[in-house]
Amino acid sequence: MRQQGFTLIELLVVVAIIGIIASAVVVNLTIARSRARDARRKADLKTIQTALEVYLAEKDQYPSTLGIAGCPAGSSGVPFCGEPNNFGSKDYRGPQGYIPNLAGDYVDQLPVDPLVGKPSIFAAQKQPNCSPEQAGYLYGSNGTDYKLIANCTPETAVDPSSPFYDPVRPNWAFSLASAGARGW
Repeated sequence: MRQQGFTLIELLVVVAIIGIIASAVVVNLTIARSRARDARRKADLKTIQTALEVYLAEKDQYPSTLGIAGCPAGSSGVPFCGEPNNFGSKDYRGPQGYIPNLAGDYVDQLPVDPLVGKPSIFAAQKQPNCSPEQAGYLYGSNGTDYKLIANCTPETAVDPSSPFYDPVRPNWAFSLASAGARGW
């Protein structure tokens, strides 16, 4: 007479199959979270860009970062200001945030990168110089042109035909810029 039940081998096979399925789910969930953070970065940059264009329409110039203490100059000579935790910046919440005079009247609050202060693994592999001080949103403007950057935090590659492609930082940043600032 045979007993009813599962053998040890059958149970091990079922556990192995469940483990494989669980691993696939975790990997897909991680990829989905990375893509969602990148989608948020792109949406944040577009929101800021829209506010900057409204600012330009009203003031005939973009908010300038020239002469702002604590904002290091980029290769173009135009200083780039960072969000909280970038380049030792303070926690900005008012109109003098990393984009001067934009928050309040043109956008409720300046957005903060989902990984602020933490370079993404993807970006760090592409650019070993990515550090916590450089990770997050940056803004630079001379009043005539501007550049917005999600620096060292993107988690996926950007197609060169994308409006978020940065020719200066092709593998580790998203950016939006006016025509004269694309090469900053």
